[in-house]
Amino acid sequence: IRYRGPIFKTLLTIFVISFFILGFLGTKAPSYAFFGVIPGAPVAQLLSLYYFLFFLTMPWWSKIDKYKPEPDRVTM
Repeated sequence: IRYRGPIFKTLLTIFVISFFILGFLGTKAPSYAFFGVIPGAPVAQLLSLYYFLFFLTMPWWSKIDKYKPEPDRVTM
């Protein structure tokens, strides 16, 4: 991750957060609501959409992201 660009770091952070929220919502009933207000089912559907779009769009955003060059001590 050290040599990856800011787009990758941002999308990966959102992916990890959505992964844990989806895991939490998977243990709850579909009628569960965050803080008694936000319904859990639509949140789970949106996060599931992001989960799959992360992998499907990876080739596209990997091309446009800026990467740091690897130091000579790492490459051979």
